[in-house]
Amino acid sequence: MSRSRKCVAVFATEPVTGKIGGLGVRQLEVARELSRHFEVRLLTPFKVTAHNEPFPIKQIIYEKPSTLSPHVKWADSIYAIALSVLPVAKRHNKPVAADLLVPEYFENLEGMPLDIFHAQEKCERFGNTISRTARLLNSADFFLAPTERGRDFYLGQLTMLGRLRPDDYKHDPKFRSLIDVAPFGIPDHEPRKGQPLFRGQLPNVGAEDFILLWGGSLANWFDAMTPLKAVARLKRKYPKLKLIFTGSKHPVWGKLPDAYQEVVKFSKQKKMFEQNVFIFSDWVPYEEHDRYLTESDAGVSTFYDHIENHFSFRIRVLDYLWGNLPILTNPGNTQSALIEQKKLGRVVPFGNERELAKSIEWMMNNPAEMEILRRNIQEVKKGFHWSRVLEPLVRFCHEPRRAASLFDDQGIPNDRKQQSSTFVFDPNQFAETVPGHPAMRLTLANHAHKEGKADTAAAHLLEYLDLYGTGLETSLFKNPLFGLSTDFPFESLKKLIPDHPHAQLLEAKLALDADDADRAQALVEEELSLFGDCPEAIFLQGLIYQHRGLHAEAVEPFQSVAENLPGHLPFLLPLADSLVACGKVSKARKLYTKIWRESQTGPHSGEEWLRTRVALAIAKMDAEIRPELETLNKYFKRDRTNETLAHLVASQLELDGKRLEQNGDDETARTFYQSAWKQNGKTSGEGWIRVVAALNLAKLEKDRKPEIETLHHCLSRDPENERLAYAVASTLERQGQKREARNMFEGFTTSFKDRSILGSVWYRLALLSPKNKQKQMVRKCLTFHPGHRAARDLLRSL
Repeated sequence: MSRSRKCVAVFATEPVTGKIGGLGVRQLEVARELSRHFEVRLLTPFKVTAHNEPFPIKQIIYEKPSTLSPHVKWADSIYAIALSVLPVAKRHNKPVAADLLVPEYFENLEGMPLDIFHAQEKCERFGNTISRTARLLNSADFFLAPTERGRDFYLGQLTMLGRLRPDDYKHDPKFRSLIDVAPFGIPDHEPRKGQPLFRGQLPNVGAEDFILLWGGSLANWFDAMTPLKAVARLKRKYPKLKLIFTGSKHPVWGKLPDAYQEVVKFSKQKKMFEQNVFIFSDWVPYEEHDRYLTESDAGVSTFYDHIENHFSFRIRVLDYLWGNLPILTNPGNTQSALIEQKKLGRVVPFGNERELAKSIEWMMNNPAEMEILRRNIQEVKKGFHWSRVLEPLVRFCHEPRRAASLFDDQGIPNDRKQQSSTFVFDPNQFAETVPGHPAMRLTLANHAHKEGKADTAAAHLLEYLDLYGTGLETSLFKNPLFGLSTDFPFESLKKLIPDHPHAQLLEAKLALDADDADRAQALVEEELSLFGDCPEAIFLQGLIYQHRGLHAEAVEPFQSVAENLPGHLPFLLPLADSLVACGKVSKARKLYTKIWRESQTGPHSGEEWLRTRVALAIAKMDAEIRPELETLNKYFKRDRTNETLAHLVASQLELDGKRLEQNGDDETARTFYQSAWKQNGKTSGEGWIRVVAALNLAKLEKDRKPEIETLHHCLSRDPENERLAYAVASTLERQGQKREARNMFEGFTTSFKDRSILGSVWYRLALLSPKNKQKQMVRKCLTFHPGHRAARDLLRSL
């Protein structure tokens, strides 16, 4: 093949043919634009379907570097997002342009169930995220940020990692040769009209209707309810207003989000479903998505006010620009500012259905003003054509070069420890990479304490306390050292940090956790005698009274603290518990209700454990009136996304069912489990309850038919329930059908989306494999589930 043109390997991370999501679109369009200038190969880990692209598209396996090497060797430069490409590129000395489109850390903050993670698991999961980002920033030669705001964010990190050298400043004072901006783009051509997808195709959607488009999936971090409520306000006055959601689930990750169920439920309650609100459930192929844009009148994209939004760049908003659709959105990111400044639509406050309804009504009643918005859009969108936004990448590929900041003065590659294995989490390596990350101090203290390095442990503990603060208002005091009392026994804590102002109180709390109330009391009394009343000592005194069963005495100190910290709901729980023990049920119920209600919004909205504790307390309090399971179910129906509460319901379900079985009432137990199955749907938490019901039903029925037959029947009724599928495979393994179990587990490695369950799948595969193959599978497990203790123990033994 002629080498008259340079060669570029584009490494994708999503499907790039057929039905593709946002990242797949970007990676395909990058390849298309680069192919106008260079020889291009587009590589993807997903199956390649028929296509008409002028360049080859090949499937690769990131876990097998041998599938990457031929393409890396062929290329003059590389475009990549995946970290796996970098070691291969380094081996062949090839320049890499890394795409920083997705701020993974912020997405994880929004997407992970942080309230149910143990602190160590949070530390390791987010530690791995930061470590991956640091390795990427320490390895690639050129970076693409999605916005100037995003570039500023990464410039700070690159500075801390030593990538902005004074020598480079002379000829590049803005460091654009290291990191530039390349946002998501839109096709250079105008969107094409085709056969209608909506008008005359969906029921009750006519040619004269005003179509408000929600483009893209119903991901949980978007606010789909506010547009729904706005349409509910307008539907009687404007029956021709139609809100259409396109694509209920992402084509890669597949699972229906909880928001989908909420949209359907609300629409049906308000009698809007398939009247004013429609869900176009199939994901529209990328090459056809201009059809639904040209049919619509305006686009809406609403979300929540959090850090992910601040750095986000919404792909669906760009789609609206391409389709010349005036836009309704919320403030907080660079696109919102552009829409406001250039008059491309209207920006409304977060969660304000009234203002959104007013803006929709304005758009419906002002066609001349809408035409002005469309003309503004026509001008602005030219700056987002792929040929424009990818200019920095094209320039880099025309003159690819290794970044000087990756080498020392003699041209020898810097020895960067961050480039070691990503599979096993190394806290010392991470601390060197990102020394300012506060949670790492605790992990390092834990390791040093275990190794007998008291001075090192003390230094890390003091750093951690300085970074996180102390006192009742922090989670540190509520659960000192995030519950790692077994790693920091109370008798050692004061020896490690004797001069810390809260060391004695922290020691007292740990002593109480270790069931040594006498030691805790002595420490608290000494603290009170030396320093007088302080909220921490008063609260601890209440806990000691409570621990000893002296609930009447505990009420006063708990009330004192609650009055001093009225907004801190967790400190109302022990007060309510003691009121119940004193027989003051009415007062306790009011407190529990306050905690439940206020924890659903505001600063405590993410703390599922609070609502779970309330549900459990009320269930026990009302046990004489109704079964505990009935109360727990009642609260779970109000909080269906609360997986902590779901696990509690499942445990109570199993306990009550066993009691029926022990009483010899198998038929009632059978009906009990079947009813639990029917009453719960397919959210993640409800899915867990179904698993428990299915497992217990299978055991109960085993005299009639094999357990596996019952489980297979349940799985056929709920095929997307990953926990249930895992239970079926585990049952096969337990019954000695190891080949069948292994086949199922192998299938799960490509179909499961839940990372925690996927980690367990790889662990079970390791146990079913020869010893010489176990290490690779255990590492896979830890990639998806870093906190898997059994996998860590197995890895140490190999």
